[in-house]
Amino acid sequence: MAATRIRIHFQSVDVVRDQDLIGPGEWFFNATIRRLPADDSVTVSTDTRYEAREGETIEMNWSHELEIETADQNIEIRLQGTDEDLIYDDDLGSILVRLNMPVVHDYDLRLQSTEECFVGRIRVEILARTSDSTGTVTTIREHFDSSDYTTLHDEMLSKMVHICPVIPVPWTHGIPPIPSGTQALSASPQVNLSINAASAGLNALVNPSLIPVIEPTDSDFAERCARIRVTQYRPADLDLSQLIWKAVTSNVRFWHGGASQSEVRGGQEVNAYGILTGDDDEECTIEVRWNSEGEPLLASYRAWIGNIKYIWCRANIIKCSSATVGGVPIQNPTYTAADIVSHLEFSNKILWQSGIQVVFDTDETTHHDDATLLQRGIFEINSATNYTFNVTKDRRIVAPLLNSRDNVFNLAYLHSCRGKPNLLGSATDRRLSEDEDTVSLSGTPSTSWIRPTGMWPDDASQTVEMTRMGPSTARDADQTDLCGDGAIDRICACLLTENCKANIANGEVTLPHELGHVIGLHHRGCGTPIGTGSRDGVNHMAGPRNGHGHPWRENLMSYGTDREAQDMDMLQIMVIRGHALLHDAPPAEPAPPPPPPPVRQEIPAEWTPTEADVILMQEYLCNKRPGLIHTGYDLGNYGPDGDGVDGDYGSMTRAAVRSFQRDHGGLQVDGTYGPNTRNAFDEEINGSSA
Repeated sequence: MAATRIRIHFQSVDVVRDQDLIGPGEWFFNATIRRLPADDSVTVSTDTRYEAREGETIEMNWSHELEIETADQNIEIRLQGTDEDLIYDDDLGSILVRLNMPVVHDYDLRLQSTEECFVGRIRVEILARTSDSTGTVTTIREHFDSSDYTTLHDEMLSKMVHICPVIPVPWTHGIPPIPSGTQALSASPQVNLSINAASAGLNALVNPSLIPVIEPTDSDFAERCARIRVTQYRPADLDLSQLIWKAVTSNVRFWHGGASQSEVRGGQEVNAYGILTGDDDEECTIEVRWNSEGEPLLASYRAWIGNIKYIWCRANIIKCSSATVGGVPIQNPTYTAADIVSHLEFSNKILWQSGIQVVFDTDETTHHDDATLLQRGIFEINSATNYTFNVTKDRRIVAPLLNSRDNVFNLAYLHSCRGKPNLLGSATDRRLSEDEDTVSLSGTPSTSWIRPTGMWPDDASQTVEMTRMGPSTARDADQTDLCGDGAIDRICACLLTENCKANIANGEVTLPHELGHVIGLHHRGCGTPIGTGSRDGVNHMAGPRNGHGHPWRENLMSYGTDREAQDMDMLQIMVIRGHALLHDAPPAEPAPPPPPPPVRQEIPAEWTPTEADVILMQEYLCNKRPGLIHTGYDLGNYGPDGDGVDGDYGSMTRAAVRSFQRDHGGLQVDGTYGPNTRNAFDEEINGSSA
């Protein structure tokens, strides 16, 4: 039902940035309401000057009631701010809202000025309305990086579908913007989609930023395919059977009903896999529409398509064999090989969203006198020198160098670092990373839903930039001998302390987080000091990008100990998949050891001078003792077992020897067991003659 009379209430202003260098600002405001196309205006303001201090709120409480006339097409609401100074006044910017007719909802607006100096709260309240239904839903659309807001109408606002990129946990941010009219509809319950160590399948995380190239006929396809899932929808009773999932690009397909499909009808989730003709990653797009192809777009999902890549890993548990250091009892890490395997298994569930898997190195060479191989890729170092307990954590820390190898990810599990009792881990060596620079990605939806997202009703997306983390400072040359294979300029390593162990059973994210640093990722959402910015420049706790994207605390590279920080976005995936540490295949299996030399079987002595030799020869000839190729000759029924084996070189035995000589070939057929016949026995039984 459309409004016939409304009240416009200018409630308050939050001071974001005070323009004065010294002391509080002296602000005043001008509010106008204009009808279009009649161009009739009314001013709603006072001469009041307000003392403005950053972080404080100015209460205004100005109101104006307005009759909606038949000729009205738009109502413009503008709030202009000014900072009054002795020499000249400063423009604080303005807010502009356009109400398209009809108005069918109340609005509580909290809008930022063009100069980002203040945020104004304006309420539009319907006082009277017609009895006829408009049949539409309306919303306010913000035009990003401006203070221009416009009401929109669309039948499809009666439903809303979101496919949030790897949302681990429910959140309260309006990302992407939800139309006010739709926001009033009941929402499906938000489900915690973060995973733990017990989560089944590599693909436990939904909505990955990379869809892997795999074969749908693979036996483990269900545990490796990309699960693309609607994470929220409105209203809560939306008939999900009417959703149409469509693979827009030809490089992505759904596996549904036992067949490859480009379109699937119905369901909250689909199983997707990638198709590539080359080696380079490609973008793909998936859409969700309502009921049929011609209906408006409800949701769009974008991801990379890529082949699985591998990081070879070498883990060292660092222990000290000395009882004390400086009179203090040594404490060693309590990690076992099984702990490290579990640690890596969960890390791979996090990393599967990037199409990367960490696999144990197959090179079993030890590069330290005190190193012992526990199992493939896992070693224990038990040194008399303390490299593990309360060690100094600086760029010269030794533990990551021990028993290390070039071109692999070296993990040092130690006990603790001095002065950092809560430290979980640290990426100590990043020597294969490219120089620090800026990478960018455009497209819709924007990576991490950085605003503007390009998703209706938001404005068209813009290019998002991210700062890549560069290489670590080079190690001093005098540490070269400590490095496992001496390749100190190419080492990639991190340390993990005993503090991580307690979290492994539930799912521990320090390992994939530190690996992210090693392969080029900065922290997301926090800077130095923490809370003032973002190291990678994408999404901040404070500053110009505060709240302008997917909640940064849910990103794997956020700073802190939140186990539910598990997401990586398309920009991050683009950076890490180009890193020099990655391989196209797992490490080659080590060559099997040569088989032991065969045990030479006993051969009867030539001329068979003893009874024992005759029995041995007879056993070979009748196949009682396996070994001869030509065998199974009839020796009669002599002997204790009735098989002719009696130790007597009689006529039946001689006949059998003649048969063997004839069958073997190249021998004089005379029934005599001389040197040549003995050599023939040896050749058939042991593969060569003595």
